[in-house]
Amino acid sequence: MNPYLGEIRLTAGDYAPKGWALCNGQVLPTKGNEALYGLVGSYYGGDGRTTFALPDMRGRLPIGRGQRPGTEAYALGQSGGAETVILEATHLPAHTHRLAATTTPASLATPTEDNVMLGSTVSEAHVYNTMDEGVGDAEFSTLSIGSAAQGPGHDNLMPAMALNYIICISGGLMPQAT
Repeated sequence: MNPYLGEIRLTAGDYAPKGWALCNGQVLPTKGNEALYGLVGSYYGGDGRTTFALPDMRGRLPIGRGQRPGTEAYALGQSGGAETVILEATHLPAHTHRLAATTTPASLATPTEDNVMLGSTVSEAHVYNTMDEGVGDAEFSTLSIGSAAQGPGHDNLMPAMALNYIICISGGLMPQAT
């Protein structure tokens, strides 16, 4: 199968064969590459007069041009997505946390590891009230359950394998549909 000018393929090699170039954002002169420039234009960079750039597919996945239902359209040469993501509370599904409680009177005045009014793994959060044994009013802490996660975003990448994208820079023109 003869390649068409501007056609992009994957290769397991670490170089581009004759008539092909790596899709690494390389800037080419328009002079001497008029046919390829006519197909690629300045969608991927260059000044659009004397230079143009090849697509830079390093660390990228292709996506079809156009619009899928419920989203904005992707224009030719447009990139999108995010390499890292920071999850916010709005990204999580609605859920609840249950708390088991009892009306049984306490048998100890001071909580122990296995006998506490409310459990806490946070050393600063004291959620019990020390008082004499017996029935009485206990003042509970005003602490509440909140978000504990913080920090940088996590990688947003599905399992992948690195290959090289190459673009045909010397080939026949693809026939246009009539």
